[in-house]
Amino acid sequence: MDTNAGSGVPYQPPTPPRYDRDQHPTEFSRILALSDGVFAIALTLLVLDLAIPAAGDDGLGSELWELRSNFIAFGVSVFLVGSAWWGHHRLFAMLQRANGPLIGLNIVYLAFVALIPFAQAALASYPGEPLAYVTFATVFAFINAVDTLVYRYAFPRDMLRPHVTTGAYRLEVRWGVISVALFLVSMPLAYVLGPFTIALWLAFMPVGYVVASLLAGEGMPTGRQGGDSPADPAEDAADTTRTEDAETASHEPRD
Repeated sequence: MDTNAGSGVPYQPPTPPRYDRDQHPTEFSRILALSDGVFAIALTLLVLDLAIPAAGDDGLGSELWELRSNFIAFGVSVFLVGSAWWGHHRLFAMLQRANGPLIGLNIVYLAFVALIPFAQAALASYPGEPLAYVTFATVFAFINAVDTLVYRYAFPRDMLRPHVTTGAYRLEVRWGVISVALFLVSMPLAYVLGPFTIALWLAFMPVGYVVASLLAGEGMPTGRQGGDSPADPAEDAADTTRTEDAETASHEPRD
């Protein structure tokens, strides 16, 4: 057993720093600033595929019609980037603390967000190629998978805010899992559906959220509904711990 030199005390590895949103607002804000910056840049880069066409004999209308696949890819990408940003916003609205591993997962998440313009360019340039839809779906499958992993990492480690219920957590996890499943299923279907794969993605969004809400026993992202029960004992224990910690903090004397 490793010991500290000359003390005989068993060596304890250093605890990774945890940044509390109330006690360390600057550090917590930097995580959000980086995240919002990546989303803003990705959203801005999407418009680069909408370059004004060179003047031709057929007129502007004809030239713009030739860019229809670019406009479709742009619209779908903006919608899905907005959905991803809203999901990321909900995640950090629920977080009370962050640590090194969670920040690392967030960096991986942002890496796939940064790939969205590449996936959109593939979709716009090769609208008849199933592989373009597979590429696009792969990026968003990873985005939703990492988002779900962050929730799964944070919940049992008491890193969510005290008011976040087990039901709200379950809703976000189930929504993430269903989203990953949709994009994975759409990959082989792209070889059959072709451009109609986009319609599958767009039609799924409201339907998938309703299904996730029903599976989680939640009608809204926050607030516990009647009959809501934890998915497993570990979730129940973590939920109870957060509640007890919040009650203890509320009774502690303040300076």
